[in-house]
Amino acid sequence: MKGFCDRCGRWSSRLEPVVDDYGCIEGYFCQKCLAEIEKSIAEAYEDRVKVYGKAILFPDERKSL
Repeated sequence: MKGFCDRCGRWSSRLEPVVDDYGCIEGYFCQKCLAEIEKSIAEAYEDRVKVYGKAILFPDERKSL
């Protein structure tokens, strides 16, 4: 999709939609911003991760315990 990135405002010919847990589109982002968003999400999960033995459980996996 072509258009302006919702995060940085730059024109991009390769916008990607970001969808939330409920299927709603949160925005359209360029490849650079999408990589930054995915990196920040991964860092947030790493900060909240707990280690049980050798198994690493993320927040959504802990609910089932």
